[in-house]
Amino acid sequence: MKTLLMTALLAATTACTIGSGTEPPLSYEAFKAKYVGQSKGRQLYDWDLPLKSEAQVKALYQEYLEAKTTGQRLSEATVATNIFGERVVWPAADAQNLTYCVSDSFGAYKGAVAAAMAQAGAEWSSATGGAVRFVHLSQYDASCSTATPTVFDVNPGDFAYAVAFFPDFPRDQRSVLIHPATFNGDFPPEGILRHELGHTLGLRHETTRFEALIEYGVHCFEDIFFEELTRYDDLSVMTTPACMGDAIKNKTLSLSAGDIEGINQLY
Repeated sequence: MKTLLMTALLAATTACTIGSGTEPPLSYEAFKAKYVGQSKGRQLYDWDLPLKSEAQVKALYQEYLEAKTTGQRLSEATVATNIFGERVVWPAADAQNLTYCVSDSFGAYKGAVAAAMAQAGAEWSSATGGAVRFVHLSQYDASCSTATPTVFDVNPGDFAYAVAFFPDFPRDQRSVLIHPATFNGDFPPEGILRHELGHTLGLRHETTRFEALIEYGVHCFEDIFFEELTRYDDLSVMTTPACMGDAIKNKTLSLSAGDIEGINQLY
């Protein structure tokens, strides 16, 4: 493979064009309607990456207005988090005990969710030689929520396939939300969860890379704030159909050689 990205100096954007364009700026509400999704009260960009707060959306909108009025060559929708040039990864001890529960609320899908999570987690663990380990604490499944004493919770979602978080998120925002349609969609659920667990380890979308922008179009652009770990890799598990569409090459969302190379640089 060629590369995967991690959340360094993390600023996040929705897919959008670059530069000022000729259209007048959208209103704040129209901007949110176009670029920001919702899932269980959480605001999302690029389908599966959450924003921490309304303040982040407002900051993103201000960057959008500036791009529109000055013509700067940045994404038209950019929001910065509270880190500046630092890698957002788990400390070594925490990375070996990433505990989670799987909510009973999945009903008939719960067994499939638990199995897909176990497989995806085991593959990331194997890729790091055990430096990363996901642990299902089933004793908390009946009361699985953001209040559960686990590192994160896994619950049904109502938007897109699935939604994750980054390691610097507070516990009340550390959820993996999975839409039931995930189990009847175009990608294997364990593949989708390999992708989402990549986010929980600090990885960005591979397709925010400039190479993807050139090959697939400006709608792939997220921001300019990332750290390259390996060469660009269009086979990475962290590629996204939101950018590549039907041209996505890794349709099983399996870990590529570059994914394994990159994650071993982090853990």
